[in-house]
Amino acid sequence: MLEQLSGLVIHLIQSAGYFGIFILMVLNAAAIPIPSEVTLPFAGFLANQGSLVLLFVIITGILGDLVGSIIGYSIGYFLEETLLLSLIKKYGKFILVTEHDYQKITGWIKKHGAPVVFIGKMAPGVKSFVSVAAGITRVKFTKFLISNVLAALIYVSVVSFFG
Repeated sequence: MLEQLSGLVIHLIQSAGYFGIFILMVLNAAAIPIPSEVTLPFAGFLANQGSLVLLFVIITGILGDLVGSIIGYSIGYFLEETLLLSLIKKYGKFILVTEHDYQKITGWIKKHGAPVVFIGKMAPGVKSFVSVAAGITRVKFTKFLISNVLAALIYVSVVSFFG
């Protein structure tokens, strides 16, 4: 399944370019498990080949991550926690989040705040769901945005560059 998903990611980037990168990063940051670990290195590779411009790949990746993160934050902020937990129990396997993962992430955020968002946005497996958890725990929106943008700047730049 991962191989098929990777093929889909690569095809979308090849056919849609920067818009494809943007859409994939939005989905990834909004808790849909689209692997940015495939999206960004492949986009970086295409930039190295001259098909894309690395600076635009990075800007597009950061903007997509930001939009998706705001969507994720809004989902967490406006959904009632009991409803979110029931959705995780029922559909968590599709977005690769368990109830235990949810409790762990929200506990860390409640204890440490926005720094967990910053670190979580760079950690595979956590980064897709950390925005939802930040919304649930009511992290101050400006702190959330700053943490998110700084983490995206580092993560997107490094992963794209090594592609």
